[in-house]
Amino acid sequence: GRAIVKRDRAALIIALLALTPIMFAVVASVAWRPVLLFRALMPVSPMLCLLLGWSLVDGVTLRGKLAASLFGAPVITTCLIAYYLFIPAQKGGIEDYVKVIDYRAGDVVYYVNEGPAMAMHFYTPSSWTQIMMPPPAHNLGALTEITRRALGFDVRPLDDVTWTRAWVIRSSAPTTTLEEDAAVDALLKTYTHQVVIERKTDYTHHAVYLLWNVGVGVP
Repeated sequence: GRAIVKRDRAALIIALLALTPIMFAVVASVAWRPVLLFRALMPVSPMLCLLLGWSLVDGVTLRGKLAASLFGAPVITTCLIAYYLFIPAQKGGIEDYVKVIDYRAGDVVYYVNEGPAMAMHFYTPSSWTQIMMPPPAHNLGALTEITRRALGFDVRPLDDVTWTRAWVIRSSAPTTTLEEDAAVDALLKTYTHQVVIERKTDYTHHAVYLLWNVGVGVP
C-alpha cells in the first residue's frame, strides 16, 4: 500500500515481482486445480524481504524502527519454534504408520509416492524390502528421476518383485495427481486387502493398506 501511495517506482517493481506469482497461483487454484505450493513460491522470498526492508526503513523514524525490531524478533522466534514443534503432525504421523507395519519374510513396503518414502526411511529397518510405485503422472513439487536415483529409491511396479504381503503407503494431497489416485484404487481392486490406517480430510488422504498376493498367503 505504501508503495502505491508514495508512488515509489522501485518499490512498485519489487512488489510486482513478489506478488504476481502468488496471484497467478491463487487464480489457477480457484479456476482450475490446486497449484498453490509454498515451496514453488520460495524464489519470491528475496523480493518480499526487500519490500519489507524498504517499508521499515523508508521514511520511518528511529523510534519506529526500534518498535518494529522489538515486535519482529519474538514473532520470528515463535514461528521458528512452532515449525519444529508441529511439523511432525503436518507430515501425516509417519511414526504411527511404521508402528502398524508387522513386517514378515516375504513382505514388501510399497510407497505410492516419494513423500512418505523420504520420511519413513529414517524409521524403518534397512532389511525391509521397500519400493516406490512408478509415477503415473508428475505430481506438483515431486522429485525428479535424477534425484530419486541419487536418494537410492527403488522405483518399479509391485509385480516386479516377489511378495506375499504388501504394505501400501498412501499419501494424497491437492498436489498429487488423479492418475496416482486411480493407480492406487486399481491396486485395491486387484488384490485382497485390509485397511490398517486411513485418515481423510477435505484436502488429504493418508492410509496404510495391507495387500495379499493372489493365491499366496491370502487369508
